[in-house]
Amino acid sequence: MTESPSGLLIASLLIGFSSVSVQILIPLAAHLASKESRCRVVGGIMGGLLLGVLLARPVSSLIAAHFGWRSVFICAAVLMLGITLVTAFTMPKRQSQVVSA
Repeated sequence: MTESPSGLLIASLLIGFSSVSVQILIPLAAHLASKESRCRVVGGIMGGLLLGVLLARPVSSLIAAHFGWRSVFICAAVLMLGITLVTAFTMPKRQSQVVSA
C-alpha cells in the first residue's frame, strides 16, 4: 500500500484519523460522568492509557519472540476491531445542546 505516494498519503490519513481518538474520548467521558465521579473516571482512563503505553513494548516483544513479528500486528488489528465494536455498541449517543442567544 505504501509503495506509491498516494498509498503513503492514505495510510498517513488513516493514522491521523485514529490518533485523535484519545483526545475525543477523555473529554466525552468527563462530560458523561457525574460531577461526583468525574475525577475518578478521567483518572481511570488516563491510568489505562499510561499502562497501555508502558506495557506495549514488553508485551509486543514477548508475542514477537514466540510467534513472529507479524503476529504483533495481527493481534493489534484484532484488538482494535474488538474495541471498535464494543465502543460502537456501548457508547451513548450524544446530541449537541443548542444555546439560544
